[in-house]
Amino acid sequence: MLGKLTGFPSTFICDIFLGIHPRSKDLDPLGKVQFLLSMVRLTGGYCVLKYDQQDKLGHKVMNKRNASHRVERLLDAAADLIVRLGYDKTTIGDIANLAGVAKGSVYLHWASKDDLFEALIIREMTRMLDDLLARVEADPRGGSLPGMVTHSLLALQANPLMRALYTRDSRVLGDTMRHQDSARYVERFWFGKAFVETMQAAGLVRKDVDPESLAYVLSIISYGFTGIESIIPSAQAPPLEKVASALDSLLARGIALEDGDMEAGKRVLRQGVALINQQYQAISDGQPDLTKKA
Repeated sequence: MLGKLTGFPSTFICDIFLGIHPRSKDLDPLGKVQFLLSMVRLTGGYCVLKYDQQDKLGHKVMNKRNASHRVERLLDAAADLIVRLGYDKTTIGDIANLAGVAKGSVYLHWASKDDLFEALIIREMTRMLDDLLARVEADPRGGSLPGMVTHSLLALQANPLMRALYTRDSRVLGDTMRHQDSARYVERFWFGKAFVETMQAAGLVRKDVDPESLAYVLSIISYGFTGIESIIPSAQAPPLEKVASALDSLLARGIALEDGDMEAGKRVLRQGVALINQQYQAISDGQPDLTKKA
């Protein structure tokens, strides 16, 4: 009926009320008021329903966005507390307080502290991998073995929780070491035999070096790099940049080949990071972890 009176379809009139129709700008203020009054008087039911549907959709989008922000605040708080106090001394209440949310809000996302911790590990590992990839991509020599190893150790060193995970720091990890196989997250990331073989095929590592033995040596270097503070205090250690440079020189002159395909090396890393991130996403989605050891 309103459409007949005004010459416009009812859907257009409702859109004017919602302020979303592209032709609404063609109406003067008086015309908009007249349409609004007519809508309320003659087609209020239809338009209220339409407004209600859009309102609910808007609330749904807003609620999802708020939930995502809340998750990030909770994970940030958990990372801070666990690194400072340790897993055992960190409570759900502590995490909620630091994040500025009610304690019950935590259980909207995770059933337990263990579940929250697993989500935190996945997020921090993903962040570390992104950091590693960015470092490698920005470095012209990033695709070389020295470049990848050095950048990976610097990325690991920059993430306290991942460093604790790799070195299995009992002060930080506490009881979770006994009932969660947290080391499996790092095992996906670190350089193994297959990685060395791929780098050899790209002409970036000497082929006369046994891949399995080299992977083992790289693990020793990595563990020593991240765990040396328990033996030599950081105050007595040389600057991190100098240590990284020395490690780069050691690998470059000993086992790496500089005339290989650097882009192939970067491509290997991109593919590896993408695969690992897919595995973590599957875990987040509740799918079985097919790479977990029996």
